[in-house]
Amino acid sequence: YAKEVCDAIVAKCLTGRPKTVEKSQVAFLLWVELEAAEVFL
Repeated sequence: YAKEVCDAIVAKCLTGRPKTVEKSQVAFLLWVELEAAEVFL
């Protein structure tokens, strides 16, 4: 499930407006804090 969420954030948010990119980066950091680090490794 985490991979699909991350893929969606990358596809829709990281190419958007600066504020959207900032919020997506915060979402990724929160995801890592919630011990979903294996998705990013």
